[in-house]
Amino acid sequence: MTAYHFGLHGFIGLLFKKWLDVPVFVLANVIVDVEVLFRAEYIGGPLTRWHYPHRVFHFHTLLIGGIVGLVFGLSLFPMRKVFGKIMNFFRLSYKPTLMKMGVSGLLGAWLHVIVDAIYHRDVQAFWPN
Repeated sequence: MTAYHFGLHGFIGLLFKKWLDVPVFVLANVIVDVEVLFRAEYIGGPLTRWHYPHRVFHFHTLLIGGIVGLVFGLSLFPMRKVFGKIMNFFRLSYKPTLMKMGVSGLLGAWLHVIVDAIYHRDVQAFWPN
């Protein structure tokens, strides 16, 4: 699920931290997997947990996932001071802007969708197709 995405998102986020908001980029992959948690816990329950868990809200598509990531990134703008303290703790520079946070949310969600599309047969990245 989301846990293994942290390493990839963290690596890419730090690699491109000049252009990306690292905390937003990393957290954007969590919002995409809300769909899987919703499917597993509230609709199907434990017996049908993995029967097409990625097809509830279509967050695991480039279209819907991108919109969700963008909105999520923009909605985190008020948290920029908290993220700044966390980044300063790790001695990493942090210069947030609204645009940078929105783009980071979008790209973070897209990376999650692309990675999941590689090995989950039920993820249709280009839905509607």
